[in-house]
Amino acid sequence: MSKSFTSKEELITDWLLMYNEDYYENMNELKLDKKGIEEIPLFFGDCFPNLQHLDFSNEYANYFFFEMDKSKEFDKDCNRFKELPESIGNITTLKSLKISATYLSTFPDSFSNLSQLGELYCYFCRFKEIPECVYEMSMLKNLSFQGNEISYVSDSITNLTTLRSLNLKKNLLSEFPEPVNNISSLILLNISNNQISSIPESIGNLLQLEIFYCDNNLISFLPDSICNLAFLKTLYIDNNQITELPQAITKLYSLKTFSYKG
Repeated sequence: MSKSFTSKEELITDWLLMYNEDYYENMNELKLDKKGIEEIPLFFGDCFPNLQHLDFSNEYANYFFFEMDKSKEFDKDCNRFKELPESIGNITTLKSLKISATYLSTFPDSFSNLSQLGELYCYFCRFKEIPECVYEMSMLKNLSFQGNEISYVSDSITNLTTLRSLNLKKNLLSEFPEPVNNISSLILLNISNNQISSIPESIGNLLQLEIFYCDNNLISFLPDSICNLAFLKTLYIDNNQITELPQAITKLYSLKTFSYKG
């Protein structure tokens, strides 16, 4: 005899049990990072009025893609869901969202309701661009779309005036996303493993930048304006086409880690 449900809470309890998780209404953190998720219930967001941290990443996938550096062919244990339900926008208390190894390529319209979101990590999904709704999140401090299929970054990214960390590693960028250089709050920028051929002079506008990864690209030179980055502590430019370093690099007095190979 099939089980009879009387409420969304009972339904979500049953769903979470498939992933060895318990449900209680006032929980503020939920980690579903152990097993592959096929689908997220439509009513998911209605059941967590106080949730602040939500983790749909996958431990196995994170190791497979990050540590083993494999191509993005999903294993049976990876997450396979293709969309987030509209009800995700009802979790207005959410501050951190992590997603990895899914077929996700966009967010529902309600996603813009997550006005308290400060951290958004979308690793190894199917995004071809950063959804416009992300640019409306005025509290966002850490943003990562590593391992997607992004080839273009909208000018709207300059709306993220509190952004401190931006990770676009392993995408399909053929040009440096120049609007990024207008985000004066940025401390970390990672554009490694793309197909970028040059860095614009406007990189010098990122006066607060401390960490810059641009290794594994097609970059042939560094602009002189890099000497403006007075707080730069870490710089990786390995595996590019740089044959000569600018004299200006000697003026980076805060630089502690500099990697230049290949």
